[in-house]
Amino acid sequence: MDNGQPLPSWLKFDGKTGQFSATLPKEAKASAYRIAVTATDKAGAQAKQAFNLDITPPANTAPQAATTIVAQKANEKSRWQFTLPANAFRDPDGDTLTYTASLVDGKALPKWLYFDAAKRTFSGTPGNDDVGNLSIRVTATDGRGGSAAQNFALEVVNVNDAPQIDTALANQQGTGGKQWQYRLPSDAFRDIDKGDVLTLSAKLDNGQPLPSWLAFDAATGQFSGTPPSSEQAGTYRIAVTATDKAGAQARQAFNLSIAADIRTFKGTAGNDQISGTDGNDVLDGGAGNDSLFPMGGSDIIRFKGNFGQDTVFNGNNGYARIAEDYTVLEFPDLKAEDYCGK
Repeated sequence: MDNGQPLPSWLKFDGKTGQFSATLPKEAKASAYRIAVTATDKAGAQAKQAFNLDITPPANTAPQAATTIVAQKANEKSRWQFTLPANAFRDPDGDTLTYTASLVDGKALPKWLYFDAAKRTFSGTPGNDDVGNLSIRVTATDGRGGSAAQNFALEVVNVNDAPQIDTALANQQGTGGKQWQYRLPSDAFRDIDKGDVLTLSAKLDNGQPLPSWLAFDAATGQFSGTPPSSEQAGTYRIAVTATDKAGAQARQAFNLSIAADIRTFKGTAGNDQISGTDGNDVLDGGAGNDSLFPMGGSDIIRFKGNFGQDTVFNGNNGYARIAEDYTVLEFPDLKAEDYCGK
């Protein structure tokens, strides 16, 4: 070089033939070199002259999309991996290409999706919230200002998730002969699948149908009914099931406790005739010689000790027994309670 530095590595000079030769590197930029040529004789005397070498690199040809990237599918909750075909892009200049990936709108890839530029590989595990369609853009750059891009579709396919219990059902209470209603909380169940619809059903926890007096409206989630007045105190264990479109289910249960509808019929100090109902009654004759007529249900008969003689008449074809100083008729569905001075 005219400044005393050696020639650039890509430039060769043959001192015998006086020929320069060069192969410009791809990354060569427009530039000018001042090259000095020196002639030396046997005695060491020299002559020197210089010339300019102007470098104009060839125009860059941008990369091109070569093979279409086909649409892809990934399943929710399953690891997905996809490697771009090696011939997805080509560069007419033979430049080495580097790759980047984003959504078509320029936004970054979702957090679950990773792109390894060196390996041209996408990978990740989508979740339920990622179900849907993505439009992905891959850009190839040659490092000299040229680039090419192509898009492909990625569908994240939903895998059904079973419904879940969201709010526990509270235990309930009712009374024989009185209407009872209960609407399930709107958040009793939930389903994380987008667009899924839950269908409700109800039966006893042991698999038997609900009692005939109890109805369940699956559309509104409401129970309603009137337990018979003859209903004895007890508890129903009711199970509610939520079923999604795919048949997956969630189930929870609650207790419905029914209190007996007990009515008390009390006599006077005289001789009374007292009749019960078809429900659960307490018949208390009080003093005097009383006639007591229990009907249906589970009845309690109270006798006043030392205050007359009461007679119980079976309205339901029971049987009779004489006990102590009192006349007592026993029935399969009634209880006799004897107390004195109460």
